[in-house]
Amino acid sequence: MLARRPTARRRGGVTIVEAALLLSIFLMFLFGVFEYCRYLTVLQVAGNAARDGARYATVNLDKPANFDFVDYTSNGKTWTNIRAHTKGKMATVGGMIEGLTVNTFPCSADAIYAYTANQTPTIVPKSDTTVTPNKVYVKPPEGATTVTRGISWKDAGFTERIAVEISGTYKPMFPLLLTLAPSSSITIVAVMGSEG
Repeated sequence: MLARRPTARRRGGVTIVEAALLLSIFLMFLFGVFEYCRYLTVLQVAGNAARDGARYATVNLDKPANFDFVDYTSNGKTWTNIRAHTKGKMATVGGMIEGLTVNTFPCSADAIYAYTANQTPTIVPKSDTTVTPNKVYVKPPEGATTVTRGISWKDAGFTERIAVEISGTYKPMFPLLLTLAPSSSITIVAVMGSEG
């Protein structure tokens, strides 16, 4: 006796199972690509915003020492502070970073220009150890209107570097997808030469 060939009606259940398996693999790959592109977008926009904020800081050295976090008004005109200006350049991408903070500080020339093979160039705040040993840069907290600190963001001498640092935590939309980390710490720093 010959075996009967399966009919289209009998294969309907198998087709649905195969389609579900293939579709789940395809969607996992698609959402993985989507999440990776979203992460790259956050890094790119944050890098551009930090660079724009650093440029904004270097051309506004005539503003007060608290201009990095407080707006400045003179003769009826108001200049947006460096922190708000930088966050504004992030636009809606800033909402993808939890705990977004913007910090402006003068850079230590010794740390940036490492002269020996044992040193790695790093971007760290400048500290004035020649005048007062305990005079260091203090980061103003979010929402502050005043802060006590020894070194201001504008204490960078002519051609010394001023840095704008953007930091926060990136959380993917689909953290369990493709074994992504539940969150990633982001720190982006841009430096520009002081013009004042």
